[in-house]
Order: sequence, then structure tokens, then C-alpha cells
Amino acid sequence: MTHYILISPKPYSHKSGLICYDIRNCEEVGYEHIFYDDQRDEWLLDEDSGQIDSDRIIKIDDDKWGIFKYILTRKGQFTRAAWCRTAKTRKGSPEVKKMTISTVRAGLDYNSLTAVEALRSNGDLPSEPQPLPWGEWLIFPFIIIHKGNLYLRLYPSANSNAKVQYFLFDEEVSYEKVEAYLLASEKQTEDNNPVDNLCFTVKLNDMIELY
Repeated sequence: MTHYILISPKPYSHKSGLICYDIRNCEEVGYEHIFYDDQRDEWLLDEDSGQIDSDRIIKIDDDKWGIFKYILTRKGQFTRAAWCRTAKTRKGSPEVKKMTISTVRAGLDYNSLTAVEALRSNGDLPSEPQPLPWGEWLIFPFIIIHKGNLYLRLYPSANSNAKVQYFLFDEEVSYEKVEAYLLASEKQTEDNNPVDNLCFTVKLNDMIELY
């Protein structure tokens, strides 16, 4: 089953740009007549209201739907996450997949972190909160939207028990087997810059599990 969410016209509010979690069950927000017209290939509110802009409809596949709903329940708790993406490689290299399994946190407000306050006080971060470097909050502080894609805002754990696996031609291989293909940014396993280690994002479509 495919799920669709309806988002508000831009600009989104600070807290959320989401109108409806599931487009097929929107009675509570006044969109009970929303439907898809196969012949016109358009999303419609009803015969009188007309077409909805296509960029306000976000498709979420069923295997990601549970992850989408689950992250919205997190209030800073530790949770186990697994995601897999295509690694950044040198030109002409075969495709390398990189899967990460780690303990993370979600549902935190970046600007309320003790570490962020400390970095602001010593000048390593601007004294005032800054906008996102890219994208916009769809559901603060959980999900960012950028060019029609959804991203989960996650925070690393000191005891992450992280495990990284690499796949070449759909077979798991050692890091040494793919090291020559990877760009330098993919080879950095540790970064001493505290600002860069405070949070990260993962594309929803790259997520495998969140539990």
C-alpha cells in the first residue's frame, strides 16, 4: 500500500507544514473529499475546489510508513536505526552501498542542546539560532523536506554501537575491498570538529529500520 501526505502551501509554519498524515483519512482537517482522478492524472479536493498542486502531495511507500510515524513519537529517547545509501565513489567506480546500524536519538531541539549552548558561548557557533543550511522543516523537530524528499533529523549517541557494512554487486564485502573506490569524505570515520558531530540527516527512503 502506498501512503500520501498533504502538506500546506509554502512557507511552512515553524512547527509543521503537514496538513494530513494520510490523504485517504483527512476528515479531521476538512479534506474529506480529496481523491485521485486517474483520467485527469490529478489530485482533486472535490469538483468545486479543483486541483491540488502536485508538489503538496508527498508519496511514502508502505515499508517507510511505519518509520515515518514512529519517529514522530520520539522525544529524545535512544533508538536503534539502520539505513543504507549509495556511497560517494570515484568516477568510473562500481556502485558501492553503505549500510549503517547505530543507536541514535530523535525528537530533540538542536538549539536546546547543552553542547550547542556551550559552542555558542565560546564562539564556535553563532550566538543566535540559524536557519537550516538546506531544506525546510516539514514537522519540527523530526522531518525536513528538500526538493520533494523527506529527511529524518537524528542525533548521534556517545554509545552508538555503530556498525558499518559495505556491499559491492549486492554482496557484503570488507572495507578494504571498496576503499579504493571511495571518495575521501566516505573514508572519514572520525571527525574532531564538534560542530559537525551534533546532528545528521538520513533520507527517509534510505531508512531500513527505526525501532
